Amino acid sequence: MLIRPPDFSLTDWRVFEVPLSPSDEAPTLHLVGWATSHARVSSPIFGIDPVMRACQTRSGNIYQFVGNPARKLDVQVTTLWQEWKLINGISSQKEVTDQIVLMFQRSNKQFGIWGKGLPPFFPRDCFLGAVPGEQLKFLARRIDGHYVVGPTEEELRERYELCMRLSIQYHCLYLDQVQQASPNAEFTPQLAEMFVREALKGWDLSAQEREWIIDKTASMR
Repeated sequence: MLIRPPDFSLTDWRVFEVPLSPSDEAPTLHLVGWATSHARVSSPIFGIDPVMRACQTRSGNIYQFVGNPARKLDVQVTTLWQEWKLINGISSQKEVTDQIVLMFQRSNKQFGIWGKGLPPFFPRDCFLGAVPGEQLKFLARRIDGHYVVGPTEEELRERYELCMRLSIQYHCLYLDQVQQASPNAEFTPQLAEMFVREALKGWDLSAQEREWIIDKTASMR
């Protein structure tokens, strides 16, 4: 189970399985796509976490699968992938993108979270930039020709999904620890708070988002 923030977030991605030499070694999986403005090919994937929609590679990097996979790789990513195969002596490949998507869908269904409406009291303080002074002011952003204060619906949905995934990840970690330690161990809010304060400090969560995750994990026990 992965818990630290991703080193790269890839959009328009696809996943391929390629054989290695010598032939007795297991084939490896590689993630291909766009990381902001740069096309990337990952080193071999060592593990995939469907809850966080992320994977860890042999290099130690964590990649996040953002959005839906590309229907077809564009020219720049295709060129990079072909060059990578040529350099590494790879002559064949197998598409496994659909299997990865199915893994994510099964995880979503298992926890029964996604597809529901946004909670009415989900925090919005992550997007409110207060300007110091005698009168309270908030920063506005210009989006599509309009000034917007606070999050757009899409941004709020993304923050909600992140907080839900982190809550579920803690729940899974907690259950795993209980099974290894004592089946009679009891959940305490202090454990959730410690998890949020320490394990999630790299996620740049707002104060209210941290409190929301603590409350959510408490309700999952």
